Amino acid sequence: MATGTEGTESERDRNKRHYQRTLFDGIAARYEESRPGYPPEIAEFVATTAGLGPGAAVLEVGCGTGQLTERLAGSGFRLTAIDIGPAMVAAARQRVTDAEASFEITSFEDLAAADASFDLVISSAAFHWIDPEVAFSKSARLLRPGGWLALSGPQCA
Repeated sequence: MATGTEGTESERDRNKRHYQRTLFDGIAARYEESRPGYPPEIAEFVATTAGLGPGAAVLEVGCGTGQLTERLAGSGFRLTAIDIGPAMVAAARQRVTDAEASFEITSFEDLAAADASFDLVISSAAFHWIDPEVAFSKSARLLRPGGWLALSGPQCA
């Protein structure tokens, strides 16, 4: 997706990415049915690797229908899950009833959060939709000293 220097994309590529990242919301039910889930151990693995304990502030970027959110919920984290799709967030809210989980309909680029407010920023199969000029710099700004950015999916290939 990047063209020229790292983190820079053409206007055409940016417009295409912005259009494509909104398509999932129109097919939330189909997305839920066809998307493979996550193993139960994933939350424990990430928490152990990042040294997280109960009360850790976690931001999930691109929660979709809540498949990863469900694995993270119940671990005692103060979990914030965001997605740009209202139908995706509605599905995630149905799936995850943990009182420590909150949901926002917003893009990562537009997320209003204080600097150094998260111990972990995690994203699976969604981080590649973020503006490359914002993705890593905002993650670094939002993470507390010693915080972790955990990514899986196409952006890690």
